[in-house]
Amino acid sequence: MTLTALFLGPFLLAQATDPEKVTLVRKVSRGDTFSFSLRTDYEIGEVKGTSLATVTDRVLGVDDEGNVSIESKGTQGKTILNGVERQSSDSSYTTVTDKRNLILTVFGDRLGSDGMRFSRLMMVVFPAEPVVLGGSWVAEIPSDPGRTLPGLKLTYTLLARETVEGLKSVKISAKSREEGDGSPPSAEGTFWLEEATGVLVKSEARLLNIPLGSRRFNAKVTQVRRPAP
Repeated sequence: MTLTALFLGPFLLAQATDPEKVTLVRKVSRGDTFSFSLRTDYEIGEVKGTSLATVTDRVLGVDDEGNVSIESKGTQGKTILNGVERQSSDSSYTTVTDKRNLILTVFGDRLGSDGMRFSRLMMVVFPAEPVVLGGSWVAEIPSDPGRTLPGLKLTYTLLARETVEGLKSVKISAKSREEGDGSPPSAEGTFWLEEATGVLVKSEARLLNIPLGSRRFNAKVTQVRRPAP
């Protein structure tokens, strides 16, 4: 997500024995590629801007434990800042997730611990058991002082089945919030995954109080899958 570490990663959603439940299971292979249109509208103090880019994610590999490495490349980018448009340089970074889609690390162009925190706020961590439509689950991630990562709580609800961008999809709502007093970084959004393949179709999220060095910013992030060539 260019922060396609915002990208949730592909999933496979297979029905369990109970037809009212679904099991979230990631199923990707080395070389799989997915392309997205990414838009980020942000506010840093009184400065308002918009970033646009095409993001292409390529699966680099899946290890024996189910950890997945995905390379994300942002191209054709431009930034509109206070009404002035300019081209953005290309970017590249890699995200590694475990078998439950928990982000283990993010590294690449211009990414530090702040980039990791941004990405974790937008991740979908799989539930341990099948989930009924309308059901919810929670993931609580402990702090990691060695990497300056606060603890994080994420809450999800499997909302419905819908057709989005012409694809039969599963709709998931997500809320996340870091540990901390006052107004810690948080996010709230909706994600649509193609039911037949589990690949992300669309996401819309609002992020608040996101760290950027000594400053904080708010952002609205929208990602839509591009048709296969």
